[in-house]
Amino acid sequence: MEDGLSSRALSYEEEVSLDELIKETENSSEFEDTVDAEIHGRDNYDIVVNGILKTQTHGPLEFYEQTIWAGDLTKKFPDPLEKQGFFTIKGNQPKGVGAAVVYNGKNSEDVECGWLLAFTDSDNNGGRKVIVDCGLLTKFENICWDTIEEKLIKFGKTTAIHEDPATGTKVIAKITVSPSGNGCTPDKDKVVATFYC
Repeated sequence: MEDGLSSRALSYEEEVSLDELIKETENSSEFEDTVDAEIHGRDNYDIVVNGILKTQTHGPLEFYEQTIWAGDLTKKFPDPLEKQGFFTIKGNQPKGVGAAVVYNGKNSEDVECGWLLAFTDSDNNGGRKVIVDCGLLTKFENICWDTIEEKLIKFGKTTAIHEDPATGTKVIAKITVSPSGNGCTPDKDKVVATFYC
């Protein structure tokens, strides 16, 4: 599998689209159970990651594979991913949270493709990071998750983009934090990604 890293920065429009998704995590009823558990002290986590995944592909994307390196996935990755879906993962520092997911679907040429999102927020691994990849689905067969995690730790940044000209696929992602500021509730990270073809 290629490194999934791009030298191109996100365009202004791409940044704006991800920022709009981040705002949705703050107002979405999809995360009410998470907030309720935090307020009533039912969680013993010091980090919560709420995520929104969005597809701008020619049809829904199917869940293909996932791995969880650290934390507990308390709201599963959406399956299928129709237009947009939500997930939540929680953990404790210094190990934090870390996960990756691959979706599959067809591009405009009716070719099976895959889209990967990997993210972490871990004191042990250098903070908040994302990496992404996309292309023919065959590149995601027999994924070596250890290699993905190594690339995430070594090369990940707070934003990521990857485009595959051969398949016309693209994925953009961002991870941010909204500190709780009160010491009683966990900081809330937001992970957002959009899959294109």
